[in-house]
Amino acid sequence: MENSYLIAALKQSLLFQGLSDDALQKIAAKSKTRQFFPDETIVWQGKASDSLFVIINGIVTVKKIVAADQEHTLAYLFPGMTFGEVGILENQPRSATVYSLSDVDCLAIRRQDFLDILHEYPKVAIELAKL
Repeated sequence: MENSYLIAALKQSLLFQGLSDDALQKIAAKSKTRQFFPDETIVWQGKASDSLFVIINGIVTVKKIVAADQEHTLAYLFPGMTFGEVGILENQPRSATVYSLSDVDCLAIRRQDFLDILHEYPKVAIELAKL
């Protein structure tokens, strides 16, 4: 994806809004685009929290598996929303499974890169605290 498209996607996110284009360009450089098809699992509950995801387009559902054949829907997430930040901060496994409901494009930011972003841009840490 084109860098200007990635910057525009980051601007949609409450987490990164208000940062300068230079800052967003640095963050985009640390990101990888990921594509998912409908009904594809993006992250699994219980697996390592190694990335934060920013939804560029599409819709995902967040579900908590409570028993072998039971799951509860916790949320639906749309473009500009993020998931995976809590596990990164707490260094804990994923607390839920995230599935794509449509074709989904995301930016994935690896754990250490996200922690570096929080140190370099305190404004992101403040926005994260608000979320």
